[in-house]
Amino acid sequence: MRRDFKMLGMSDGTTYYDTVKNAKKEVAEMTQQRAELDFDYQKFLKTEERLRFEELREDTDEMVIRVKGKLKELSDKIQEIDLQLKNVNKMIVDKAFNAELEKARGNIISPSNHDIITPNTGDREKVLSNLQI
Repeated sequence: MRRDFKMLGMSDGTTYYDTVKNAKKEVAEMTQQRAELDFDYQKFLKTEERLRFEELREDTDEMVIRVKGKLKELSDKIQEIDLQLKNVNKMIVDKAFNAELEKARGNIISPSNHDIITPNTGDREKVLSNLQI
């Protein structure tokens, strides 16, 4: 028997499942937020084009500077969300694993004795309880 392993605890996996299930909603929200930011970015881009080419405003004009600042801000937010969406699978798995680990930590239950063979899993608990092991 190896002694370099340490039992941290036991869990049933429901926290992992729930975390993954809820993460799908978070990803959908992030995707929706990215679409909204992209829509706003396109509107400001059209505004900049209108200011510069239809109204013939200079690059030093206050309105053009404000629009460029807003474009930069939206671009940064879009890049941040894109980076999160790029690593979304790893983020979900890590979050779910850590949540399940925290739930299991300290809930130490020894595994059942598998030296005894029973006819099927439904009768296993009944057979083991009758054996008084």
